Amino acid sequence: MIDHKYRRFVGALLGAMMGLVYGVVSQTINLVMLPGVLLYQPPLGPVGNILIFLSIGLALGLSTAWLESSVLGLFAGGVVGSLILAVVALSTGQTGAEVLYKKIVAVAVAFCPIAAAFVPLLGLFRWVVNKEEEGHTLASSRWKRILIQTALLLVMGGLGRLSLYPPHGLTVMARMHQMAQAGLQAPDAASLPLALQATRVEGFLEHAQGVFTLQWDNTELSRFAIPRPSLDERNQSVVIARFANDWTLVCLFLTADDPEPRCIHYVPLVIPSE
Repeated sequence: MIDHKYRRFVGALLGAMMGLVYGVVSQTINLVMLPGVLLYQPPLGPVGNILIFLSIGLALGLSTAWLESSVLGLFAGGVVGSLILAVVALSTGQTGAEVLYKKIVAVAVAFCPIAAAFVPLLGLFRWVVNKEEEGHTLASSRWKRILIQTALLLVMGGLGRLSLYPPHGLTVMARMHQMAQAGLQAPDAASLPLALQATRVEGFLEHAQGVFTLQWDNTELSRFAIPRPSLDERNQSVVIARFANDWTLVCLFLTADDPEPRCIHYVPLVIPSE
């Protein structure tokens, strides 16, 4: 096997392994910390998302290792990474004509900075690939190369761990799960947890049906239009429960130990396409 083919093979394989490690850690870490809780994990759920990350890693690894020049390889990998993020940005979220136009402008403006942001990680990756290629050519010790590659995979695992919800997020997710389960098992409205008896919940017993997934969020909380104090917003977060019949419940927790979260039936704003 000549060197450039070996380099490309190693780049594709190592890139796929990096994507796999990141995907497995990022998609399962909260499941492990919240046993029994079904999480909202778009677009394809944990298994599908892991396969997506594996494919992205393979594409980035192959493009970064394809060219003989390391500098040109970094450029190619950065461009591929930016294109992948652009596709994700344009195909997710709201897709109305006005929103899509704004997304295209934002992607065009940020394309080069995003490509540059890939350079540190891709630079480390290409260095590891070059070491493997050099070791293969010179028939040097494989154990040292394996240790370097393992260290790179551990870095990806560390990046995947950043997906772990913070302690207060894990706490309110567990509380929301218990509350929703109690609501589904309640025989009548008077037996519901107090937060689910709120007027803006609009009939939990009548509408909440089937299994549900949960999502924790602490960004742009004003979009849910739930009255909340403006002080100490750092501790405020919401948990979104999506039921099998597409009915959605959102509960605002002012703190992790908030005795009575503020819950509403939430209908996402849909901007029609023109």
